[in-house]
Amino acid sequence: MIGPSDHFRDFMAKFYGPRMTWNNNNAKDGDPKSVKLNKLDIWVQVHGLSSGFMTERVVKEASKIICMFVEVDPKNRNGLWRDYLRVHVTVNIDVPLKRRMRMKKMGGDWF
Repeated sequence: MIGPSDHFRDFMAKFYGPRMTWNNNNAKDGDPKSVKLNKLDIWVQVHGLSSGFMTERVVKEASKIICMFVEVDPKNRNGLWRDYLRVHVTVNIDVPLKRRMRMKKMGGDWF
């Protein structure tokens, strides 16, 4: 009789294949510790924007300054009272994160 661990082992063997890979690249000499993992894809919530700055264009440009932009959540405008935007970004974990960013309206004040 086949136990649940056998099914899991078969699944993992089919899923990962015979050799361990990362992004379809074999690790040097088969050592997974030699693969440098310094980037992280995460969803970020952007809070505190005034209504004039709650556009995809502004969020794209701001996220490019902090990290590498991937995409804006297409459901951002579904909530009537939503006071934040979600952005998918790639963060370099070797560089410290910025806590805040100041923006200025054209010919206006900083906020």
